[in-house]
Amino acid sequence: MDIRKIIEETMIEVFTTEIVNEVLRRLENMPKKALVIFTGGSIGFNESIEQIKKLKADGWKLRLLISRSAESVLTKEIIKDRIGSDEVEIHVERDPKEMKFYYSDIDKVIFPVLTMNTATKIAHGISDTLITNIVSQCLMMDIPIVAAKNACDPSNEERIRIGMGKAQTAYINTLNHHLTLLESYGIKLVSGNEIYDEVMKRTKEHTNKKNHHTKEQVMYKKKVLTRAGLVDAVDGNKDLMVSSKTIITEIAKDTARTLGVKIIIQ
Repeated sequence: MDIRKIIEETMIEVFTTEIVNEVLRRLENMPKKALVIFTGGSIGFNESIEQIKKLKADGWKLRLLISRSAESVLTKEIIKDRIGSDEVEIHVERDPKEMKFYYSDIDKVIFPVLTMNTATKIAHGISDTLITNIVSQCLMMDIPIVAAKNACDPSNEERIRIGMGKAQTAYINTLNHHLTLLESYGIKLVSGNEIYDEVMKRTKEHTNKKNHHTKEQVMYKKKVLTRAGLVDAVDGNKDLMVSSKTIITEIAKDTARTLGVKIIIQ
């Protein structure tokens, strides 16, 4: 066995591991990005906007998209004034970019005000606007969506207080069914003042989900297990079986712990 070769490989692995760890550290510290979609409703707006400002203060990069109806109800100026336009992208539906621009690099979709109209369309898979098309794409790509339900919940106290709680039971049941459908699609419906906590919770859950795949086992047959050998063998999603006679370098052990790979001694 060439001891010099093992030492050389180990030294290379030390430097490589330092570079990998630095890259991982920078990736972990990259700011999260959210697409914040405003549709044409005002119920719950004040509570929700404070939650969006809290995310912004927490380092989230926000891309705002304002629907045509939201422009007339809330106006772009009101939204800019309330949330602050510094370091925030603001776009309007009437002047759209290519659809992928809005969701290709985001971690979350947030509806500070989800209207009954938009909720109904999403519930029935209707994608006849830029907004509903984006939601359809995000659902199919498993991008988490959090929506404030204040404006689309028929039992919302503010709606009832302003005289919008007199519908027939059958109609109320239909509206509630739409909300049930949204939740069955994976859309999390919350009150406007719960957006921040739910976004942070869903971010953690989604990260854990991506990191916990069902792992296969592969057999490593070389006499020395190096970091490079481990990475090549497991391909990011397998546990590794090695012979009891295999020499496992310390760097390989550290890498296995970092990648969540279990080394099984036969």
